[in-house]
Amino acid sequence: MQYQLYGDGIHDDYPAIQEMIDSGTCEVTLPVPRVCYRLSKTLTLPSNFRLVLPRYAKIRLMDGANCFMLANKTVEKYSLKTDNLSHEMFWFYDAYSNEPEDTAQNIEVTGGIWDFNNLGQNQNPSVTGKFEPAHYTGFGMLFYNVKGLKLSNLTLKDPVTFSVTLDTVSYFTVENITFDYNYGNPKAVSMDGIHLAGNCHYGVLRNLKGACYDDLVALNADEGSNGPITNIEINGIFAEDCHSAGRLLTVLHLWRRSPFLMCSGHIISLPLDSHGSATTTATAISMLSLWIRSMYPRQCAIPFTAKTTHVYVPSSISSRAYA
Repeated sequence: MQYQLYGDGIHDDYPAIQEMIDSGTCEVTLPVPRVCYRLSKTLTLPSNFRLVLPRYAKIRLMDGANCFMLANKTVEKYSLKTDNLSHEMFWFYDAYSNEPEDTAQNIEVTGGIWDFNNLGQNQNPSVTGKFEPAHYTGFGMLFYNVKGLKLSNLTLKDPVTFSVTLDTVSYFTVENITFDYNYGNPKAVSMDGIHLAGNCHYGVLRNLKGACYDDLVALNADEGSNGPITNIEINGIFAEDCHSAGRLLTVLHLWRRSPFLMCSGHIISLPLDSHGSATTTATAISMLSLWIRSMYPRQCAIPFTAKTTHVYVPSSISSRAYA
């Protein structure tokens, strides 16, 4: 190897880890670090690849990195597809191809405490309105245009905005995730756990637990690539001190404004089921075949929220507190 892997909590480990990823192997297993791994840049994963960390090995974004910690390899094909403010947060939809021939496939990440170190990064742009020229969004991890994704056995700690953002992702599993949020930058708002934007299909979200400073799970079809979210199973959501355990959002684009603003104060709050009318009589984008069960909000402002006319949530969702 050209670069040394330190794991001492001082040196930058990005060059060594990315070198291992780019070596042509299909799997990289990192050893237990002496202290923790530090990253100055985004680790970029290719297709047909698995990254493994010891379950409680710490990996931390360095101060001033202002980037994702993890993302899949993408194909750059710039084309302005959006004309509203949401493209500031979801710029990748304009910058990267979502064509089938450019789809990444079969990516897996397991293990590790992923510390996004929000106090060491630029402030949350959805709060300040200050979007950097380099498209800084505060997302911890981004997966875009991927078929076959698995994220498991992770602790996700202190992102600037969302821990994980999925857009145009299909056949995916996100399971056994713990959220450990302690701070906000500049304040503890607009910090989702798992955030699905448009065109996500055939996914499983299960055994997700902890504290997030917004929605632990958000399915927002009108964001990013703007398309249906279908065939998603959500099972075992244990949310504590979140704005809501889960959010479903799909409405017509009546306002050309940031969907973060639309999500704040323009939702129907339903603790036990999501039957209700949206702000319009029809929806442009639908959510179909969403199976949600075993949801246990505790001390959440809104246990479950939905703004859609195209989703059914079984009455088995529980709003009772868990021990």
